[in-house]
Amino acid sequence: MNKKSQLYRIGRSIYFGAISVEMTFLRVVNFFIPKEKHRLMFIPSENCRVDKYNIINNASDNVLKLCDGIIKDERFKSYHLSIAVYNEEEIRLYKDYCDRFGFEGNIDFFLYDNRRSFFWMACRSSAIFSANFYWPIRYKVSRQIVMCLGYFVVPFKDDYFKIKRLGYKEALKIEKRNNRIFDYHLSTSTFCSRELSVDSLLYLPKYQPLGFPRNDIFFDDSSTYRQKIVKALGFNPKTILAFVPTHRDYERKSHFLYDAQKTHPHSLFGDITVEDNEKLNDFLEKENLVIIAKAHPMQDKNNITGTNSNRIVYFSDLIQNCQTSLQEILAASDIMATDYSTACFDFLLTDRPSIYYFYDYVIQRNSRDFFIDPITPVCAGDVVYNLQDFMLAVKNNIENPDRFAEQRKFVRNLLFYNNDGNSTKRVTDFVYAITN
Repeated sequence: MNKKSQLYRIGRSIYFGAISVEMTFLRVVNFFIPKEKHRLMFIPSENCRVDKYNIINNASDNVLKLCDGIIKDERFKSYHLSIAVYNEEEIRLYKDYCDRFGFEGNIDFFLYDNRRSFFWMACRSSAIFSANFYWPIRYKVSRQIVMCLGYFVVPFKDDYFKIKRLGYKEALKIEKRNNRIFDYHLSTSTFCSRELSVDSLLYLPKYQPLGFPRNDIFFDDSSTYRQKIVKALGFNPKTILAFVPTHRDYERKSHFLYDAQKTHPHSLFGDITVEDNEKLNDFLEKENLVIIAKAHPMQDKNNITGTNSNRIVYFSDLIQNCQTSLQEILAASDIMATDYSTACFDFLLTDRPSIYYFYDYVIQRNSRDFFIDPITPVCAGDVVYNLQDFMLAVKNNIENPDRFAEQRKFVRNLLFYNNDGNSTKRVTDFVYAITN
């Protein structure tokens, strides 16, 4: 074990030891607080803070989408909902939105960053729905139900590394803690349940392959989303390509995988020259194509250089002109390109072409590694490693979008148990059952 790993484990042990004492006290307090049988608490992803997702703009977050479905479901009209928000100034708008649907129960909006309000809301709730399991409610008691509303990890991000890094003794402690706290975890298929069980250290029977509510959008008429995006762009391109790269752990100073020698400013397309950039712009103009690029909220913006091309539009700029989300952009796009973002699996439900742009494949493999290695057999589209091949793949997919149709079908059926656009209904049915 290297010195860096030893220091990390010692620091981690001290940190979590202090948290353990605090959480024991909070758990005792929580034990004596009465729970409302039909009080539900919703904790959306912290990425909503950057991406400006909320109960109105809810399409891309499973927790928000479930909450929206419950508000519109007559069976829950007498329930009490507590919803974490990231922008206190918009709470009035959220309340007006809920009133439009005639919800007769009580709704509390509380600021996520207000830890005191967060704690008391959680203590009064009988069921809590969280977007992830990384920051669990450790003071949860047995009279409460906690459900993680899931995400994808396969096949790009190998989170099993944390067991190898921490050691099995520490992993068993995490496993015991997580299985005490979480009663259920949402997934999209039995295959994903098994993979996520390894990642989260949650027992397999806790997984519910009901599908992700956020993906119901792909079974709607996408023309509405297309029109909204085109209006915000100010021109009508022939082809829209959604480019959704993920963050790099080796570029994050707060992450133990950070490597200063591998970190430097670069474009979203990697290290490209001025000439490469000009070729890309010429290509986009010739094909009448626009790229909507959405950097991951955890990506260090200081490492990304911008572009002056009007054919490359950033999500952060787009949302200044219209309220939208990643799922809406994916629904409106003809092609998707990514590196290691699991958004490409959601996009499989559109049955449109995908491109996998692995400009730093070797670095990523050596730092984070992959759950399935090699990963190319489960990439349902062109795999490219440089900008020239990326442009060629885009052109080929414009001319023949069905080149990888069979492989898309194979991977889609592996990762999705239900392909019907009814995931929100299945999850709301499940919530109604476990709360009654």
